[in-house]
Amino acid sequence: MKKLFSIDCMSRGISLPYSFILYKKRVREVEFLNKELLNICYKKHNKEIDLSWEELAKKYNFSSGECLRTWFKRIRRENGEIGYKNKTRILHISDNHYPFNLPKEVFKDYVGKVDVLVFGGDEQDCQSVSRFKKKYRVPFVDEMIGTRQMIIDIIEYIKPKQVKLIAGNHNYRLINYFSEKVHEDLLTLMPETNLDFIIDLGFWKHDHQTKSKTFYEPLTKVFDGKIDIEYMKNWWCKVGHTVFAHPKAFRSGILATTEKAYLYFLQLGEKFDALCLSHTHHQGFSRYGGVYMYESGCLCEEQSYASDGTMIRPQDKGFVYLVQDEQGNLIYDESKLICL
Repeated sequence: MKKLFSIDCMSRGISLPYSFILYKKRVREVEFLNKELLNICYKKHNKEIDLSWEELAKKYNFSSGECLRTWFKRIRRENGEIGYKNKTRILHISDNHYPFNLPKEVFKDYVGKVDVLVFGGDEQDCQSVSRFKKKYRVPFVDEMIGTRQMIIDIIEYIKPKQVKLIAGNHNYRLINYFSEKVHEDLLTLMPETNLDFIIDLGFWKHDHQTKSKTFYEPLTKVFDGKIDIEYMKNWWCKVGHTVFAHPKAFRSGILATTEKAYLYFLQLGEKFDALCLSHTHHQGFSRYGGVYMYESGCLCEEQSYASDGTMIRPQDKGFVYLVQDEQGNLIYDESKLICL
């Protein structure tokens, strides 16, 4: 506790209110008791005394032995004597929009330092099957082949223990396209997203001129148990007590989309202490209601429509690195929003 004065006012003849003198005396007593208690806790830790934590808690007016142990552990952690056990390091990357993606080297500081790699959606731009004007003419299957290789390259570069993928709005462009072009009875033959092909099913490329075909194995088979890779088949997932989401909804304004997602997951009854949002191509951070909220940014080059005079807010490039304790709670001091 900070000292209230740097000089001894009483020695200089300055009169102080009696209540203040009592307060200062109480502060000194608390400081003394904390030091004495801390010394006792160290003796308990070093097995120099035979009292239980419950007995010590009762002697020093702590509510319980467990509370006293937690207090002592926090002091030791603040002093750098201990760290968190079994931490989970999570890297959340999103909105690569192949073929406009940034190179994998942007993750160089996290190679070999990631337990869970979360792909937050929109790995592939899927422009060739979008309803917007086409800026290039890359066949969809070639774009999917490139996206598949990009994901493989990132995983092999970062070397995580586990990979999770959620779907973004661009991933759903495939089923949206077929919904407009194909009879609804035939839609049951089609998966919803390109990630179904890339991660779980695999796919063929047919060259009708040469009458040849090439099969691209699903990534679950490519890594074959060496890395646990899972497509969640949803637009959000949880790792520990952190929600990762890529909504279709969008609100203009700083963290406005994240705020909407925060309220949505509260209404679902989800219990979470952190929310990491993709989709907006912007970055931001806030803490609200005890929940840490991140907008992760994107990992692609700016598109031409962003500078066509409509004054769209320029995108923010980056990603999020989160650390959780063994219970899945966010360790805020070790987590960060990375700006590129």
